[in-house]
Amino acid sequence: GQLFVSILTEFANLSATRIYSDGSGGQGGDMQAESFEVLDVQDRQFNRVVYRYQVRFAETRNRKSGEFERQSDQEEVIEDQTSIDKFEAIIESPPLVLRWIRDSAIGNDIARRYLSRTANPPRRVIWTANLSGMSTELGDIVRLTHPDGVGESGWTKNPVRVMRHSIDMSTYEVEFEGWDVFRLFFQSLILGDETVLPAGFTAATPDEQLYGYLCDETTEQFSDGQPCKRLR
Repeated sequence: GQLFVSILTEFANLSATRIYSDGSGGQGGDMQAESFEVLDVQDRQFNRVVYRYQVRFAETRNRKSGEFERQSDQEEVIEDQTSIDKFEAIIESPPLVLRWIRDSAIGNDIARRYLSRTANPPRRVIWTANLSGMSTELGDIVRLTHPDGVGESGWTKNPVRVMRHSIDMSTYEVEFEGWDVFRLFFQSLILGDETVLPAGFTAATPDEQLYGYLCDETTEQFSDGQPCKRLR
């Protein structure tokens, strides 16, 4: 939850974050050649979430043990139909127990945030940089540009949350591991300043397109074929 909130609050400063670019093919860059790797983490993908709230507890006879017995929870189910159709399977998560949540709207909001992170398999990203990477801290969002990124033209300044790094002083390299957070930005409705942003989606830069724009509700696409953000 905390990382999700900080992603949204950091969005305004996204254009100023550190960029790591591909250094292969004789081009300049601080990312080591052929070190870039993207892995879909299949065991963390769930497009159907069963969640419980208003959890009720009753003390057991053995009060000193601290054991409790759950009674008559409220149970709800939410699904991402687009993900189900895309992967041709319903992938149900382990029960999401929302202890201390009493309100149905809050419980639904938490569950939908969880579903938005898991409807597609999370992507783990690995890359190696020179020692200039020592200025990047754990938890930072950086942006990666590499032709081997997911998509027809690879990645261009894709946001990645750094979760691990290690320094090898024998090779003067820093290895990074992080999570691709582009989907969280792209799927979240982020309001922008209409006096600054272009009026239409196709006129906006890739950075500006991460803000909320109206699209065709029938095709669920913009005029250039890019998918719309879906509000649930």
